[in-house]
Amino acid sequence: MRRRSVVAALVLLALGASVVVGASGASAASLKVTTAKEVSLSKLNKCAASMTGSNPVIQTAYASATTVTVKSVPAACAGLSLKVNLHNSAGTVLATGTAASATTNQTITVGSYTPANVTNAFVTLGGWIFPTAWTAPIPAGSCVGVDASGNPTGATCTLTIGTVTSWTGGAYKYSQFQFTATTTAPLWKVTFNFADTSKFVGFTPVAVANGQNLAKAPGYSCSSLPVFEGIEANPTWNSNGGDLTISTDPALNGNRLCP
Repeated sequence: MRRRSVVAALVLLALGASVVVGASGASAASLKVTTAKEVSLSKLNKCAASMTGSNPVIQTAYASATTVTVKSVPAACAGLSLKVNLHNSAGTVLATGTAASATTNQTITVGSYTPANVTNAFVTLGGWIFPTAWTAPIPAGSCVGVDASGNPTGATCTLTIGTVTSWTGGAYKYSQFQFTATTTAPLWKVTFNFADTSKFVGFTPVAVANGQNLAKAPGYSCSSLPVFEGIEANPTWNSNGGDLTISTDPALNGNRLCP
């Protein structure tokens, strides 16, 4: 009788072990990254501390229609294989690129993609997935309604860029254009990306000058060129716009905003 009890206990233990193993296997099979449907396996220890989508360390940004820049890779991850996936809002992979050896900052060639469709990116280092911050390309021009301190008010703003006239003088390039910015906010703030060839010739100016009603936006540095940020200088003027001249000529004449 005692022997039967021992055998029965062993059978129950075996069944319990089978149930535990089965549950573990089912749990592992269901693991997935719901945000972008990324799955990866690695035999290596993670090269850096855990990062979350709300506090990413690695940065990815638009470089061209077929490349992205990957920045701020942790030093401990340098030299590992790198893979970057660009996703849309549905989690579908839009483009993929790889590098045999990761460096702190590098440009990765990926398949052709439409930047406006990218909502997030994931970088894999040595088989470990790291959520990253994605920076989309800056359009040729945009505007927002702001208060006197340059803080957005939430009011809509409509920007219209007039005809861009460009010419070459000696060794220097020049471009000039007018714009209007319409908003119900106390002031408008405009952003121009002079590298965007959809509207501009596409060069980084060393000098920016304006003719009326425009000042550098609070906190803006001319070291950010070819992206320029300006704010309405005087809302009492009978004008909702201004004009800009940009050039690679450091001696550009006019009301200088940069440098």
